[in-house]
Amino acid sequence: MTDLEAWLRRQAAREQRIVTLEQGLLGDRLWRYSAYRLRFFFAGYLVESAAHAVAVLYLFRDLGWHSFVGVVIAQTGTALASALWWGALEAMRAQVRDLHRSGRPHRIAATVGGWLTLSLALAALVVALAVGWLAWFAARGELAAVEAYVAVLLVRCAIDIPVRTYHSGVYALRRIYKPLPATIGPELVSLAVMVALWPVIGLWALVVAGAITAALASGLTVHYTRRVYHFLGFAPSEHLGRFAARRSLRDRGREMLAGGAAHGVMALDSLVVLALLFGARSDSTALVVLFLSMPTIRAGADWARLMYFDLKRLELRLFTNLRRRFERQTLWLSLLLGVVFWAVAAGIATAFYGHALGGLSAALLLFFVARSLLARAQIQAFAESSYAAVIGTGAACAAGLVGAAVLLEGETARMAAVGGIAALTAATLEWLTRTMRARGEPGVALLTLEWLARLGHLPGAVRVGSARIANVPGPDRPDARSREDRNRWRLSQLAEQVAHRLGPRGAAAWVGPDRLVWFEMPGPPARVNADWLQRTSGGLLMEIVACECPTGEEALLAAGRAEMLGHASAHLLRAVLPVDADAAVASFARHARGGLVYAPDRPVPAAMRALSGNELRAILVDAVSFARDLQVGRRRSEYDVTSLCAGGELIVIFVAELGEHRRAVRHRWHHHVTALNVRGAIGGLRPRRGRVGTPRVRLGDAGARQARTQPVMRGRAT
Repeated sequence: MTDLEAWLRRQAAREQRIVTLEQGLLGDRLWRYSAYRLRFFFAGYLVESAAHAVAVLYLFRDLGWHSFVGVVIAQTGTALASALWWGALEAMRAQVRDLHRSGRPHRIAATVGGWLTLSLALAALVVALAVGWLAWFAARGELAAVEAYVAVLLVRCAIDIPVRTYHSGVYALRRIYKPLPATIGPELVSLAVMVALWPVIGLWALVVAGAITAALASGLTVHYTRRVYHFLGFAPSEHLGRFAARRSLRDRGREMLAGGAAHGVMALDSLVVLALLFGARSDSTALVVLFLSMPTIRAGADWARLMYFDLKRLELRLFTNLRRRFERQTLWLSLLLGVVFWAVAAGIATAFYGHALGGLSAALLLFFVARSLLARAQIQAFAESSYAAVIGTGAACAAGLVGAAVLLEGETARMAAVGGIAALTAATLEWLTRTMRARGEPGVALLTLEWLARLGHLPGAVRVGSARIANVPGPDRPDARSREDRNRWRLSQLAEQVAHRLGPRGAAAWVGPDRLVWFEMPGPPARVNADWLQRTSGGLLMEIVACECPTGEEALLAAGRAEMLGHASAHLLRAVLPVDADAAVASFARHARGGLVYAPDRPVPAAMRALSGNELRAILVDAVSFARDLQVGRRRSEYDVTSLCAGGELIVIFVAELGEHRRAVRHRWHHHVTALNVRGAIGGLRPRRGRVGTPRVRLGDAGARQARTQPVMRGRAT
């Protein structure tokens, strides 16, 4: 028992050191969360920079200029190939997330196994290329250390392809934690091997060190990834084969190409070096500085990829306010990191040349800050699957770099042009992302509250309908939680299909646990009818109701009378006026004394900061569940959690303690806050000018913007 208690204490202490995203957002610890996420990243970056600097010094001293340029191209080319493959794996990660949400986790292993089969085939092709490269020079009697080093780079890229695939299969669901020694160990060993063997075998020390680093880094990644697979009960290696690959990759080619191209253009460090190679002399200061700083340039972009998992968690439109706050934090972080990486690169260059770089140093500052901002904008667009915007701006950026290399003379001018082009690209991509986010995507299912807002502000005739899905258990007899999750996934998939069929002519949403609602512009052929719904759902729908109304307001009344929204339907029959968020907070204080209130635009209560990361995560999940279903369902948190939304955004989260003697009070509050959500969806928030700290909301469509100042269905009541 003593050993068990000691292990439990160590685990508890380790969990106390973890800072979660929920603690960063709901607990007002975003800077601490950023430092926690970057701690191992910086340690690995510093060790990699030292090893790379030693390798560059050896290569630059003993190689001719053309051989040195060849090594530069090989390194940047293999890095670009790895980036392309990681982007293509977004199709697999989307598959894994979809299977997990749909209650079919037993199919995840087979899906990952199919992708692993493809990755092993690609790795075999790259290995064959490396062998052919060596054989060619060996047959000509020209095989030397530099040719062997290029072959090692190719083999390392080949190993990286299946390792990234194996890692991404579980990274779609959760992060994979490696201890610090496993993170920096391979590069430390590589540095020690280079320094120890250089006096003995010269350039061949780089070949040996590169091979050892590739083996150690890949082996450790596979080891810690396999532990997570084992914990989740998945074994992808048991599902290798052509049949699994064919099934996993079916209809995924376009998504693979788009994701790979989008992430490939994010590897701007490769493009920068290749652009500056044009016409460079053997004594080019800028080129040597850039190649010495390649780990720093790469880190100036790779730090943003640490945001990917958080951005995917915040991709729900309900989290618009939270995502906006998170993005403000990352903006300041990108500026800070740009300056830090510039200082490191300038220090490396000064140490190498023994003097300051003058104007080139200022140009490097512009480049590193702009590169950091561009990496932030690119990963945000990539996480939102805005591949076209990333590819378009990346192509324009590459064209600008080539133009700068051709037209401009002088290293400082070229470097300043590279920084200016990167900054312009970042600003353009940021504007495109915000524009597409504000417009929304036609043919995508909405949240219930968003659906109500759009329906209520339609000026013309509209057809509105509702259906219920039957609760049919599967053959595997899941437990209550799995059955509920599976039904919700069925509803979400059906709502997506209805929304896709309607396109710009209407909208669809689902209300847990079993309701689907939609509306469409009237026309001779109804695009969504009972026959189509039954065929699409496999006959699982019941109680299909539809009616035509002269305006959106009348459609809301009809939906209320027909109880299309279940228990929340009665609120549609009352007067719908804009919601006063401050009054809602005051009302909650009267219902739940000692309760906590969180809003993205308000100071975070000290009591909420003190909650654990797991509890804050449960609170956020319950808040989303209430906003979607407009009722309290199965609780994850130890508290009673409700939320207030307007314009499709989460405005306030209310947290109250549970207690049997407060059940009636909670019931009255649930009824009241549901009515507030319906009013907020249709009528918006009441403007509170001159009040500091009042939540603000940006409504997506023009009709919803009018709801800020105009009440809807004023005076209508049962």
